[in-house]
Amino acid sequence: MILLYRCSCFAVASLFLFAWSLNAQMPVNIRGTVVDSVTKHPLVGATLELLPIQKGSISRKKGVFVIDEIPEGKYTFIAKYIGYDSFSRQIELPKDSVLFIMLEPSSVLMKPTVVESDRTSELGAATKQTIHITTAELDEHRGQTLGDALKTINGVTTLQTGPSISKPVIHGLHSQRITVMNAGVAQEGQQWGAEHAPEIDPFSISSIEVLKGSAGVEYGVGAIGGVIRVEQRELPTSIGIGGEFTANGFSNNRQGAGSLLIEGGAFGGSVGWRAQASARKAGNSQTSDYWMANTGFEELNSSATIGYSAGNFTSKAYYSHFGTTLGIYLGSHFGNQDDLYRAIAAGKPLTDADFTYTINGPKQEIAHDLWSVHASYRMPSLGKFEIQGGYQLNSRKEFDARKRYSDSVSSTPIPAFSLNLESGSLEMKLHHNPIGSVNGTVGISAVAQQNVGSSLTYLIPNFSVQGAGIFAVETYTTGEMIFNTGLRFDVRSQRTYLYIPKNVPDSSVTYSGISGSVGALWQISKQISLSSNLSTAFRAPSINELYSEGVHHGTAQYEVGDRTLKPERGYSWDANFKINGYHTSSEIGVYAHYFDGFIYTKPSLTTILTLRGAFPVFQYRQVEALIAGIDANTSLFFTDYFRTDLAVSWLFGQNLSANEPLLQMPAPRGKITNHFHLPNIGMFLHNYVEIGGQFVARQMRFPINGDYVSPPASYALFDVSAGTEIPVSEFHKLHLNIGIQNIFNKDYRDYMSRFRYFISDTGMNVIMRLRIPFGEYPDE
Repeated sequence: MILLYRCSCFAVASLFLFAWSLNAQMPVNIRGTVVDSVTKHPLVGATLELLPIQKGSISRKKGVFVIDEIPEGKYTFIAKYIGYDSFSRQIELPKDSVLFIMLEPSSVLMKPTVVESDRTSELGAATKQTIHITTAELDEHRGQTLGDALKTINGVTTLQTGPSISKPVIHGLHSQRITVMNAGVAQEGQQWGAEHAPEIDPFSISSIEVLKGSAGVEYGVGAIGGVIRVEQRELPTSIGIGGEFTANGFSNNRQGAGSLLIEGGAFGGSVGWRAQASARKAGNSQTSDYWMANTGFEELNSSATIGYSAGNFTSKAYYSHFGTTLGIYLGSHFGNQDDLYRAIAAGKPLTDADFTYTINGPKQEIAHDLWSVHASYRMPSLGKFEIQGGYQLNSRKEFDARKRYSDSVSSTPIPAFSLNLESGSLEMKLHHNPIGSVNGTVGISAVAQQNVGSSLTYLIPNFSVQGAGIFAVETYTTGEMIFNTGLRFDVRSQRTYLYIPKNVPDSSVTYSGISGSVGALWQISKQISLSSNLSTAFRAPSINELYSEGVHHGTAQYEVGDRTLKPERGYSWDANFKINGYHTSSEIGVYAHYFDGFIYTKPSLTTILTLRGAFPVFQYRQVEALIAGIDANTSLFFTDYFRTDLAVSWLFGQNLSANEPLLQMPAPRGKITNHFHLPNIGMFLHNYVEIGGQFVARQMRFPINGDYVSPPASYALFDVSAGTEIPVSEFHKLHLNIGIQNIFNKDYRDYMSRFRYFISDTGMNVIMRLRIPFGEYPDE
């Protein structure tokens, strides 16, 4: 009955806003967005014109355009962009003052003389399921972690470890099977840990691209499940200085966050630079009923970029620092086994907590520094040559909840274990010029790592890794078809250093393997396309999977590795069907991943009592597995200022060796979002309201007697947000967004939460987002 009432409120509010958007008198200013009808990427530089008055504009950042002061009446609206069919439509003002323009590629086959060699990656990815989150979308949904931003993508979920740690999951795969590209290099930060989220400042992100499915050919052994590309904004290309101040506030944990960005261009625009710093501080989070003890966190981050461009040569250097201290839910650590079993049985805290910003043990202190250098040179006779180098230093300290001694010495902050990972990478690519109808990329890559730790308790040994790969990706276009194929060979050597107490030898093991892919896209018509891919990739077992034997304080579990593990081999197939019209845009994707030697952690259903307390035991196992599923979504454009988005995701995970479901696979879920563009009200411009609901089913497919508790019940969450822009100068507008997540303060637990054994997920959260641009660059 309560769910019915909430759904009714959701429907009534949506109908009210729909009626308002239809009947409101819009001002006679035309604004809108121009995007590619196939990829939905914004098109910058499109020419817009109104006939017969011959007044127009050009789309700028994010594909946005504005044509001001147009008299009421009927006009012919024309949009043009190189490589796309011209768009023409009859409009009537003031009714049609907000437009969403989708331009159709003039042909899937681009003439060899037109195709630029640096578009090779885009053509190769045309056959794959790729989703792009623009800056505008990030501004509307930007949260406290990278995972929060990715939740808007169908088929992508998150692995939660409390309210502050969110790790992206693509089609049920995460950690070592997902490559996160940051500033052009693969993020290396102890990603083997389930609670080791990507160390990336959400304020530094301008756009995100997610490639679903195996991408091992171009991105290496860590991309067996997909790739997440995090992009920073482009550097200025004209002389001047500008920037923006951004602030976020979150009611649930009383969090405040802010970012200051300053950028500029010099020497005629050939040099661009940027500096950015951000900070955030949060206290304990709360469910609908109680506070979660020791779940506060704080961050202090910074980054700097400088770039140079002249003729056929470009270069860019980037540095970022991410620093955080975050608390781990205190109720997940226990002094004895009886308390552990009582907490699991109770399903809620055994001791009440209050709000505080204080962070005690258990906690984590993390620092991640990344240096990235990129250069490219276009050789007219050969193609575009790129070189990308990276260096990363990751420091992770994890503190437990136990005191070392009974005297004052115990207050000395010494971590239970400390890990320091140093990584270097180098990649060279050549995007060769077209050979007939063939475009391609060939490249080599290398990586070197060393991990040195010190600890009161053992978890993993010290180790080093060296790896190298060579690859080629080629794309052939003909008529209405695109064919893509790639091949890669990798060799990876892992060395462990002697640790006598756990019988870890001083030894080295070398793994090698081939990754390959073939794909095709058929443009059935300008509105309909069908693509499919077959691929295979391998992944060497990581050090933690082989040698773990100890308490992992971040996840509050005792982990046991398996030294007999073999490399994991994956075989993947996917197909994607798209229909893009002016009033609808729909996509259905199906996929299947077969794994020979799938590695996962399995609850042993026992506990262990250590000097650090009592913990549930999880063991690494290797099985034959199948993961298959479907992602379906559609957007309905009822008018130019009212849109409904629908999405459904379903996944099937099976342990073929034991003939039982795989553990901890995302439950079926669906989303509905209504987006309303509303009329300008005085100085409040470009107003919108968004009302959404997420519906998650109970996971019915789980191994019987294979976990400490059964999967939680189904749940429905409802969110609402609204935004506006307020002019503060001739060139700049203040951007304001206010949202409410879990508006009915629903008590729920997600199956992908690591702490679902003990506590519920977060309750209602009011979020305010404010962005104020300044300086010499127009707010576009």
